[in-house]
Amino acid sequence: MFPTKIARAAGTGAEPDVWTDLGRIGQPLLVLAGADDAKFVAIGRRLAAAVGANARFETVAAAGHAAHLEQPAAFVAIVRAWLGGT
Repeated sequence: MFPTKIARAAGTGAEPDVWTDLGRIGQPLLVLAGADDAKFVAIGRRLAAAVGANARFETVAAAGHAAHLEQPAAFVAIVRAWLGGT
């Protein structure tokens, strides 16, 4: 029973919905997802669109949910390119 209580209190379903507030982010934002992780590619696209012009969405090729671990060189290249342009 204890893990169930924790999941209810601290799980993603217990967090407040902030999607309507994302457009207020005034800083540049890079959103990354592994190209093979369809769920998080969709969420990443939605997130970047909700933030607006300050956001850029990129996928890491040949990577799934842990793109930074699966394709670290590609991940770093995307982050460095983004940092160089901000």
